[in-house]
Amino acid sequence: GFTLAELLVVIVILGVLLALATPSIYRYLIRGTEEYYHSLEKTVMLSGEDYLNDYRALLPRGMNNVTVIELKELADNNYIKNVVDSKGQACDARVTAKKIGNNEYEYYSCLICSDYQTEGEACLFDENNNVTEDTKNYEIKVEDNGEYELEAEGVYIVYQGEDFDVPYGTAYYKGEVVSDKVIGNPRIIDTNKLGTTIVKYVYQGATAEITVKVIDRVSPTIPQVVLRENNKTGNIYKGGWYSGDIYEEYLSTDYSKPGVEGSGIDYYELSRDGKIYERLSSNYHISTENGEQTYYVRSVDKSGNIGEENTYSLKIDKEVPRCSLKVESGTLGNNNWYISDVGIGFESIEEEVSS
Repeated sequence: GFTLAELLVVIVILGVLLALATPSIYRYLIRGTEEYYHSLEKTVMLSGEDYLNDYRALLPRGMNNVTVIELKELADNNYIKNVVDSKGQACDARVTAKKIGNNEYEYYSCLICSDYQTEGEACLFDENNNVTEDTKNYEIKVEDNGEYELEAEGVYIVYQGEDFDVPYGTAYYKGEVVSDKVIGNPRIIDTNKLGTTIVKYVYQGATAEITVKVIDRVSPTIPQVVLRENNKTGNIYKGGWYSGDIYEEYLSTDYSKPGVEGSGIDYYELSRDGKIYERLSSNYHISTENGEQTYYVRSVDKSGNIGEENTYSLKIDKEVPRCSLKVESGTLGNNNWYISDVGIGFESIEEEVSS
């Protein structure tokens, strides 16, 4: 029941209200976005501060010198996760520590996202600011004390599950020792896990690194052998002569120590003489040949360690015996017909396999 004029008046009023509300909503959204990024900047800065508190050797020594820590370094060392913008896209960031007094430092957080970048000097510091002419006189060496096996210079070999203490680095200034306790990063390596880890050392701009390889040197167990008649669901073969195929299944485990699984079983090998082995494509074998057979089976893990062999024997006889008949008693009449009861015996029984 509205007239056209009344509808036009209502539309005009709604338009005026919308025009008045839009700037307020926009300012609210902008303020919310800015607060999000300011909070993110603070989070990045605190993670960098925590990192440098743990690795104080990285802090700048000279007055007004700076140390720049990139986001990747913080993330790789689990000091921060997921730095993303308001749209969920990854941001770049870095933290700068500037020395302003005796054991006093200022921290700056630089955030660079698709729709936001930190203003001011926080993003103007360069990583090279930390490398002064004096810094170039520093050197770090990580020297082997003979306690561990070395694959090459700076490459440490550790057996899975064994204890390993990340060695300290030694810092030199113009050839003179200034610190023999330079801590590597990471400081602890889980030797239960196979793989390669790069340990990095930093002292006053000088860097060094070593490689730690955790390897599996423990052989897998002797394979258990389960023998079944005909197939994998058949009855257990209990020895003696059998008139069908025999299904042989193998099972090994590969542990470096109790509770620590090694690299895992890769394949099994089978031999008839214990000298020449053939690689199997699975963990079973089926014997079909007539005769008495002896096999040697062993397992190989993914690190190339070969376990001890297990020996087993089986007997298969699929051949039907052959024989002939012989008349042993009876009265033969005309035309080669017997006219009495006949006694029959067996002769020339032929059995080549199991006799």
